[in-house]
Amino acid sequence: MAFAEAVCDAYVKRALRTAVRKFSPDKVVFLGDLFGHGARLDEEEWHAQRRRVDAALRWPRDGEDSKYLTVVGNHDVGYAEVMRYHPGMLARFEEWYGRSNFVARVGGVDFVGVNAMVLDGHGPASNETWAFIDGLGEEKSQVPRVLLTHVPLPNPGQKCGPNRNSGVIPGRMIGKPPQVMYQDYLTEESAQRLLRAIEPALVLSGHDHDQCEVTHEYESKRTGERVSVRELTVGTVSALNGNDYPSFLMMTVPGNAHANIGETKDELIPTKLCFLPDIRRIVRSYARIGICSVLIILGPPLGALITAAKAFASRRTIMGLMR
Repeated sequence: MAFAEAVCDAYVKRALRTAVRKFSPDKVVFLGDLFGHGARLDEEEWHAQRRRVDAALRWPRDGEDSKYLTVVGNHDVGYAEVMRYHPGMLARFEEWYGRSNFVARVGGVDFVGVNAMVLDGHGPASNETWAFIDGLGEEKSQVPRVLLTHVPLPNPGQKCGPNRNSGVIPGRMIGKPPQVMYQDYLTEESAQRLLRAIEPALVLSGHDHDQCEVTHEYESKRTGERVSVRELTVGTVSALNGNDYPSFLMMTVPGNAHANIGETKDELIPTKLCFLPDIRRIVRSYARIGICSVLIILGPPLGALITAAKAFASRRTIMGLMR
C-alpha cells in the first residue's frame, strides 16, 4: 500500500507541477477530497496525511495569498451528520485549507465555493452555509459566477456525455434529509435553491472521480424565466481512484466583469478538458527500462561467468587415490 501511495503521489506531483509551469494559471481550484479518509483520522494521523497532501499538491505555506482554492469533500470532513457531532473535523480543515464557503474574484468572474456536504443536512454548519448562499442571492451583483461544489447536482437522465470512462453512478443516499450520512448527488430541492440563489454561468463539481457533463434548468429570481446552466464534473487527477484516464480542466475567464457582455455562458468562460497519461503504461515503461538496465549492467559479467563455467566443465578431471 505504501508503494502504491508513493507512486500515486509522485504521479500527481509531477502532473500538477508540469501543468502549472506550462500554463501559469492565476488560480488552481480543487473540488474536494484532498484526503483519502481525512474525516476519520485522529490529530496525529491527520497532520501526517496533511503533510503528505501538501507535498503531493505542492500546497503553498508561505503566508501569502494562495493561488490555491478548494471546497471540502466527504473524505475531508464527512457529511452533515458527521460534522454535526464532530465540528472539529471541519474546523481543522478550514484552518489549513481555507474557509468552506467563499467568494474569490478571478478576473471578471466570482468563484463561489460552498460546503455541499451540509446542504441536505441540519445543524450549525448547514445553517451557516445556507445563510451564506441566501445572502449571495440577495446581492444585485452583475459579476458572472462559477459555482464550486464537491457533490454533483442531480442527474436523473443518467447521461454524462462523450468524455465518460465508466458507467454513470445511479446515486446512493444513506439516511434521509436532514440526517444524511452519505450521498452521491444533492437532492433536487437543494440543487434548485442553490441555483436560484447563485445563478451561475457554470457549475463545477467533483466526487464522482470521472468526467460528466449535465445541463440543468431552474427559474431565475432576477427575471422569472427558465434558464439553463452547464455542470461539469471534473474527473480525478489521481491515478488510484478508479479512472484509467485522470484529468484536469482548464478555463479562461474575462479580465473584468463587463469585458464580454453579450456572449453566451459557454463563450464567456471557455473550458478545455485535459487528460493525463495512463499510469499503467508509465509503470510498464519504467519496468521495461529497469529490466533492460539490469541486463545491460549485469550482462557482461554474467556472460564472462557463463563462459568460464563452460570452459571449466569441458576440462577432464583426474582423481588420484592413495592408500
